[in-house]
Amino acid sequence: VESAVGFSAAVHAAENGKFDLVIMGHSIPSADQDFIIKQLKALSNAPILALRRPNDGPLETAQYNLDPDDPERFLIYVREIINHKRR
Repeated sequence: VESAVGFSAAVHAAENGKFDLVIMGHSIPSADQDFIIKQLKALSNAPILALRRPNDGPLETAQYNLDPDDPERFLIYVREIINHKRR
């Protein structure tokens, strides 16, 4: 697990990390999310899960979207994504 706090740290992690899954937090500004995801997709085939606030639309550039209101559902969804990627 690698955490990136702030835009510069997220871009650095995207450029240098090897990930099984990337989880994009809902507090990141939309333009920053799009830039970070573009960087990730250019360098990696890791799936991207965007956590969305209730009533927000999906982040179109992410493969997966989820409202993070249920921790158990979140863990199940992460497990499904990772298991699907391994197939």
